[in-house]
Formats: sequence, structure tokens, C-alpha cells
Amino acid sequence: MGGSRYVIDDQHQTYFITCTTVGWIDLLTRPEYKSIIIDSLNHCIKP
Repeated sequence: MGGSRYVIDDQHQTYFITCTTVGWIDLLTRPEYKSIIIDSLNHCIKP
């Protein structure tokens, strides 16, 4: 995983991300995966 490849310099701009899942796992219909994604996104938007 390349977490350090992309650096967000301007916190006031809009950025887009693209994600790929292995084996087409249904991430948003399985509660355990959905909660991980939602928790991660909420962490990213905290001030």
C-alpha cells in the first residue's frame, strides 16, 4: 500500500479517490466492512 505517494497540500480543495476491491467483495452490504469504511471516513473528516 502506498499511503505516502499522494500528499494533500491544500486542505480546502476537493480531492477524489478511487478504490478497488479484491474479488468484488460486497463491502457496503456487510455490516462489519461497512462500519470499518464509515469509521475510517469519519476519522478523515475530523478537524
